[in-house]
Amino acid sequence: MKITKYFLISAFLIAALITSFAFWEIDSWVGIGITLFWLILWWVSQSAASNFMPSIFFVGFIFICLVGSFWGLRPSLSFLGVIAVLNAWDSDRFYRRWKGVENNQSMRNIERKHLIRILAVDGTAVILAAIGLSFKAQLNFGIILLCGFLAVISLSRLISLLRNHSQGS
Repeated sequence: MKITKYFLISAFLIAALITSFAFWEIDSWVGIGITLFWLILWWVSQSAASNFMPSIFFVGFIFICLVGSFWGLRPSLSFLGVIAVLNAWDSDRFYRRWKGVENNQSMRNIERKHLIRILAVDGTAVILAAIGLSFKAQLNFGIILLCGFLAVISLSRLISLLRNHSQGS
């Protein structure tokens, strides 16, 4: 579980750095403060026994990035921040689920497969986002919000499909 914990810490740091840099580009010190405060609060809540806390902080961070996009954050940086926080959320859930299990070879294999799945989904998402961001189109905020919502649902279904497939084999 050491690798997952390191991955979780690095995902937190990457999310904080990318999103803070995006807010810094538009001179929004309030955005930087809210982002860092929210991620520090999430990190402090790691010791909480409740399993719903990571989801609350994940949704809150998505909302911060969404509002930041409305304020003029670069879409690429906002997207990378969301991907990093999605990695942190997923790693947090994985870590909480398997925390008490004995660390043997089969557990390390499960952990390795999980991290490979996360990186595969990240790679696919970054490639699709690069393609999508290369197009110039005028869409209103509601359409963009709907597309983002559909993307999150699609990625979560893909992760569920990959989990079910790996558990079946």
